[in-house]
Amino acid sequence: MTIFVAGADPMYVDFSEIPGQPPIWNRRLFEHAGPSYIDGLDIHQYTRGIRDFGLRREWLEKNQADPIFYNQVLAAYPTQYEVLIRELKELAKGYGFQPLILEIGEWNLEPETEAGWPNAEYETMAHACYVASMFNAFIRQGDSVKFAYQRDNTLYYRAYPVDMRPVNPGNDTSRLYAELFMRTDTGWRCLELGKEASGFDMPQTWVRIRPMEKIPYIDATAILSDSGDEIVLFAANRDLKAAHTLKVEGQWEAEAVQMSAKLQFSDSPFMRQENWYEANGYRISDLELTSGPDGCTELAMPAGSVARLTIKLFNKGE
Repeated sequence: MTIFVAGADPMYVDFSEIPGQPPIWNRRLFEHAGPSYIDGLDIHQYTRGIRDFGLRREWLEKNQADPIFYNQVLAAYPTQYEVLIRELKELAKGYGFQPLILEIGEWNLEPETEAGWPNAEYETMAHACYVASMFNAFIRQGDSVKFAYQRDNTLYYRAYPVDMRPVNPGNDTSRLYAELFMRTDTGWRCLELGKEASGFDMPQTWVRIRPMEKIPYIDATAILSDSGDEIVLFAANRDLKAAHTLKVEGQWEAEAVQMSAKLQFSDSPFMRQENWYEANGYRISDLELTSGPDGCTELAMPAGSVARLTIKLFNKGE
């Protein structure tokens, strides 16, 4: 039996026991229960941004930003959330958890915006980038994150709140990940990547998002098959204004590798998918990629896009 106790998001400052300070509830659980009585925590994460109209306008002026950048901060928040997970694991380690098991019982992006603003809500690829980035963080922190549930009532009706909607881009993004983990012919492990990336600085955003430098535009993670002959790389371009090129390098010979990709994108990161019968707000393209003599391949990723690259190795290299 695995016992989870309701914990608190480390940056839900607005629900803290001490006003203006991060919650101390998790530390209390570690101190008074510890690994003798519990295995892990169930925590929630709703990324909403700034709820107050005046504070949103003040944020734009202070950061010389526009509503698109405001949405970009929220879509890229999973990078910071992964840091919170690592910090929570480190805190728990001091109380004997090796490691702390986490269930992210509810998580989602629900931007607080204004009428006329672009909005990275369910129906958009901007939202799908958030979904992909959360999955990437969960994969990298897979020693601890064992369960995660995205709150999404697509195709589900309830009296309140009424948020029944057609299949949205994030649902297909989830499928890009799920298809691999549903395979029965292999298991997978997280593959550590060397990364170089351009990015932006995330400003303080209300009380739940703290300042953070060098947030990469493209967030990428990879998994390796049990036999070591297949690599799958997941990437999300969280830049909601500009395209970026994903460059993949490996120690393999061009004739000994086969590469393909699925690229999910739309004409605009904020284009809405509202059709119940077909996907007309976004597209998924199947691409064949080639590796150059130096073992490199490139994929152009439009603003607010998601990609899954499959790399099959015929002569395994390290």
